[in-house]
Amino acid sequence: MQKGAVDDLVLLETISEDAIMSNLAACFKQDRIYVFIGPVLISLNPFKNIGGLYSPALLPKYTNRNMWELAPHVYAVAEDAYRAMLSTHLDQAVHRVE
Repeated sequence: MQKGAVDDLVLLETISEDAIMSNLAACFKQDRIYVFIGPVLISLNPFKNIGGLYSPALLPKYTNRNMWELAPHVYAVAEDAYRAMLSTHLDQAVHRVE
């Protein structure tokens, strides 16, 4: 069992279904609905509004930052895709899987 919730599941001490689900549950209880697993962002449905989650003041914090510098967020994925587009001059895609 994991002691504290981690932002990236690859940092779990033990990688198992129980450890992953326990970590996701701990994050969910703290209204942390975004979790990385490497470069993939997992989004948990909070079934409620979370104040400030998409506030205009939050967006600039993710601008010009590496994906893992701040807490997992859809803004981090958008910034990473934008920076990759600028550096590679290639289209980028973000896929949603349900």
